Amino acid sequence: MTRSAWRALPLLLGAALAVGACSRNPTAPTNHSPVITSAEAFPSTIHRADSALVIVTATDADHDALVYDWTTDSRLRISGVRLPLDNFLYNTVEPTRVFYPNNVQTPLDTAWIECGVRDRRGGEAIAWVRLVIQD
Repeated sequence: MTRSAWRALPLLLGAALAVGACSRNPTAPTNHSPVITSAEAFPSTIHRADSALVIVTATDADHDALVYDWTTDSRLRISGVRLPLDNFLYNTVEPTRVFYPNNVQTPLDTAWIECGVRDRRGGEAIAWVRLVIQD
């Protein structure tokens, strides 16, 4: 290596370090995903003419506003859906939802409910609840 190359080496290393440091922002806020502490159906067993209330308790360490995405199978209807056959309801702000039996084929059946809790900044948590439906 020539003498001029040795003189330029510290300058090149300093520039490389400066560019590398600029590509990472150590002061950028970190987003924490929501945490679901409970998800329960009340009551957990219903008859065909009944309904159940599902309550999801979630928190967010960043104090972000949370939205709730509800999904279920064809054995249940979700209160608030636009079309009778839809088995999903997204972007609700309530942590509770009422479910009704819809298409139960046997005297005793178990349906599932999924609730996704999002903070609208990429964080998400998911919980599942089972609901027994009987004649």
